[in-house]
Amino acid sequence: MPSTLCTLVPASKSMWKTFCDILRAVDIADMKEIKEEKQCTKRLKDKIQDLKAKATISPTLSKAFTATLSRVQLGALIPAPILTPKPAVAINPGLQMPMQTAQALVRTDASK
Repeated sequence: MPSTLCTLVPASKSMWKTFCDILRAVDIADMKEIKEEKQCTKRLKDKIQDLKAKATISPTLSKAFTATLSRVQLGALIPAPILTPKPAVAINPGLQMPMQTAQALVRTDASK
């Protein structure tokens, strides 16, 4: 008996007449729906298998990658500069900076 019918018809029926009556009562639309569900499940399983196959890295690729990385050399490290703090210069509080007047900052027509 096809697997589609096996899901619709219980196997516990022992009388031939009862079994035939159940087979006659099976709707074709139900059979098509179960068949489509099985096809969809099969497609999904196939896609999962394909994705698993693509996700695994082949050993030759990983060996080649490891070999390439082992050949990489960074070279000598550049030492960090040694920073020594210099003492701050004290400003003489008695010394005043010359101030510019506002007139010196304004441009006159004569200076054009």
